Amino acid sequence: HWLQNARHANALARDLAAGLGPVAGVRLPWATQANEVFAIIPQALDKALKAAGAVYHTWFTGSLPDGERVGSGETLIRLVTSFATRPEDVAEFIAITRAYNA
Repeated sequence: HWLQNARHANALARDLAAGLGPVAGVRLPWATQANEVFAIIPQALDKALKAAGAVYHTWFTGSLPDGERVGSGETLIRLVTSFATRPEDVAEFIAITRAYNA
């Protein structure tokens, strides 16, 4: 059962990363290998996501790979999917980022 739960969470994290990758102003400093997605996003998008009810945490920028940095007006966030994450939750999060970018 745990393996099924992990596969579900990991698949949704890959979907989330794939949906965020093409959004202008969003960078993924690491490849998504499990159920966590790290993204550098504009602070205005951060505010829009939180205003829409998204829950996630900012992340320590000192952990970024060499050559990557968070610029002025950006923030590094950590998104985590789980066994309880629904595909529609991921789709809604991506839709909010795309609407912000429109």
